[in-house]
Amino acid sequence: MKGMIALSGLTTLGVLAALPSISSAPEAVVVLCVAAFFLMWGSLYWSLLSLLASPRRVGLLGALMNCAGSAGGISIPLITGFILQRTGSFDIVLQFYSACALVYIIGSIAIDLRRTH
Repeated sequence: MKGMIALSGLTTLGVLAALPSISSAPEAVVVLCVAAFFLMWGSLYWSLLSLLASPRRVGLLGALMNCAGSAGGISIPLITGFILQRTGSFDIVLQFYSACALVYIIGSIAIDLRRTH
């Protein structure tokens, strides 16, 4: 399962790295659709809750994951707008997103499923 999650991050990283070099709008849409498909594997994180926490703590872990996702959903668009306003470059925004994908990959690989409960 960790491999699938890491693969979704690697695919996203590859897409974000490739986007600046794609000049055709239809090609960019196809590449983004491929990335969206692999990003849906990221929802597999919700299946890890029961493996990572005791039954008493699953709700707390789920709430923390939801809180982190909401914080990211609020802050990333603000950070994107700030970067775009300061630099005027979508390439730098894509580099920022690539860095986020790299953090996602490292975090996914760092999960130790041997030490559950």
